[in-house]
Amino acid sequence: MRVAVRPPEFLPRLDYFALMCHVDMFVVADTFQYSRQSYQNRTKLRTPDGWQWQSIPLEGRQHGRAINETRISHGPTEWKRKLWRSLEFNYRSTPFFAHYVDDLKSALNFEALILGAYTSATIRCIHELLQITTPLKQASEFAGKARSVSEVLDRLENPQLVVLEDTAQRDAAALGRVEVHLFDPPAYRQNFSGFEPGMSSVDALFNLGPQATREMLVRAIR
Repeated sequence: MRVAVRPPEFLPRLDYFALMCHVDMFVVADTFQYSRQSYQNRTKLRTPDGWQWQSIPLEGRQHGRAINETRISHGPTEWKRKLWRSLEFNYRSTPFFAHYVDDLKSALNFEALILGAYTSATIRCIHELLQITTPLKQASEFAGKARSVSEVLDRLENPQLVVLEDTAQRDAAALGRVEVHLFDPPAYRQNFSGFEPGMSSVDALFNLGPQATREMLVRAIR
């Protein structure tokens, strides 16, 4: 069984779902340690001037906690209003925004105080909108706390780890046979002039629709 193991990200980038399309099971590793300056609580949206970060604010002193124990700030929820205004301003004129905006808004309005639960909801929403058939598994569903890739694989029967070259896990070399691929996506039509790579996958979804996005993801894995 070919397996990918990745921590949850907030409205993940295209490489996340490309890898998902390429395996038999995708494990959302919400039991891994939260990493600052990662994509675990932030994402990039396309704007007329290039791109901008959209972040989920977290409580202080989160270092060392697992993602499924990291708490979202209890303070003002202005970040959700800011996120939604940005999505509407930058994407409402795209060809597929009206088709999928309600589903995405429902996921973004999901009430959760834990980072892993909230970001996993956005992953599952996009997984469904892109009509990806690969089953998703939360690492927190396994017995015990799987804190590393090797510990996740120990809980599966005859797994073959699949990684992307630029996101290969640090302990992958110790796991024996690992299948490494390159993610090489083409530039696609965005809502503003030019092309900015590394955007949230909703950028392609709103501009291209689910079928064209999914087909692009499948071809982008080498």
